[in-house]
Amino acid sequence: MPAKTKRARGGASRTSKSDTLHGSTKRIAFAAGALAFVAAAATSIVLQSENLLFPVEEVALAEGCITDKSGFRAVAGKPEFFVEIANACGRRARCTLHVNVGGSRGSKAGSATLVLPAGSPGQESMTSWAMPTAENGGMASLSRRCVGI
Repeated sequence: MPAKTKRARGGASRTSKSDTLHGSTKRIAFAAGALAFVAAAATSIVLQSENLLFPVEEVALAEGCITDKSGFRAVAGKPEFFVEIANACGRRARCTLHVNVGGSRGSKAGSATLVLPAGSPGQESMTSWAMPTAENGGMASLSRRCVGI
């Protein structure tokens, strides 16, 4: 059904305000639905690609196998937040890190996936990751998830 039009001065027709708002609401709802569909499709693609990149079976690691050390340091005069992870398990490990550092000059977030070679109780394998920061200090939140591969 066509929108009702009103005659404005000078004989030009215009759409009523209620019809315009109703059309805008439909466009917004359509855009929100399309955005949700794209987000769901992207998530599905990412999950499928992770399975292709790491087709090996994941297993839980023994408690205390993986240890980490983190903090702030300056390298060549530039401040950074670092994480060092050590593996004492007899199998390789894949660790996913999520870091958020907050300081007086703002906050910064970062994430990484590290693969550690197999180690042994006497000989740990180590790897490290660093994220540049605005200053050498602040508050940091770190979470990690490690699985054997």
